Amino acid sequence: MTADSPEVVQYEWTATVAGEDLDIPVTNIVASQDRDRNDFCEATLDTDWLDDTLFAALDPRLGARVQWRVEQQDEDGTQIGELPYSRSFPGDPAVMWVRTVERDPLTGSGRIVLAGGESMMIDKKRLSDVTIDTAATSVAALVGWSLGDVFGGYTISNAA
Repeated sequence: MTADSPEVVQYEWTATVAGEDLDIPVTNIVASQDRDRNDFCEATLDTDWLDDTLFAALDPRLGARVQWRVEQQDEDGTQIGELPYSRSFPGDPAVMWVRTVERDPLTGSGRIVLAGGESMMIDKKRLSDVTIDTAATSVAALVGWSLGDVFGGYTISNAA
């Protein structure tokens, strides 16, 4: 600990089901990045209660996503750090895809494992050589079609 380090550090975790008005009562969030792994980004959220409504809303088969954020505070409650850290979008939450949801039937506690969007691309990979008629006339149109196929619709624009 340096002279500038606070004596007491506390954390505030927030998480919600993206697109829903459902808060997740998070007790811990562990985020990781590994350039040698697919998925590059992962996050594990622990909660001491996952009711039936939350459990159903987090179904990975439905394309569920979670917004999460961790704020590090000193003993006065002043923010001294955050995850995710972004120079471009400070304070914005991470939005990641649900990969696994576990719930203990005895305690109701749960664990949610999240991954970045590349996991959705990997899941959608074509396992055989097939001809795909996209009517794409450019690389941008082909990329747009591919993203739409995986995520449900994207538009690529040259707008600055």
